[in-house]
Amino acid sequence: QLFQLNSRKQWYQRRVRGTMSDEEKRALSVELREKGNQHFKEKDLAKAEDCYARAIGVLEQLGLREQPNSDAWNEIEDSKLPLLLNYSQVKLSQKEYAVAITHLNTVLKRDPNNPKGLYRRATAHAGSWNVEEARQDWKKLAEVDPSQATLVSKRLADLTAAVKLKELEEKERLKGMF
Repeated sequence: QLFQLNSRKQWYQRRVRGTMSDEEKRALSVELREKGNQHFKEKDLAKAEDCYARAIGVLEQLGLREQPNSDAWNEIEDSKLPLLLNYSQVKLSQKEYAVAITHLNTVLKRDPNNPKGLYRRATAHAGSWNVEEARQDWKKLAEVDPSQATLVSKRLADLTAAVKLKELEEKERLKGMF
């Protein structure tokens, strides 16, 4: 027990001082992702957001040491995608659509056909009333993943109905002004 405690304390001190090995940093990013997932399941969005952001930061640090587009750099960039997707889901849950869109753009730049990225970005665009962008992402999702066609049809119908309702409300509001 004492050895385990000392080694854990040393590990923590190295982590704080920034002297962790690359392997330890990768393990830390996995640990932070798992903690973030647990916090998200518990609906503790602030803690989930913090874990995902820190995990992304750890991988960003690793990426700075690598030559862009090298195999090692590409591996690190690919490792960030699930974290960015999770972080964007937190932002969607918090209705911070612009932040979610920014991170989902990063995911989709790297993996243009990522179904989760397309779904979440379409949802964020719809939430921020970027109607055409939402439609484009929904349609692309249906192309990329035909099994989602029913869901996409429903989301497009919901979006069209929401737009019509908003237009009607706006018309009624303006009617009272004149």
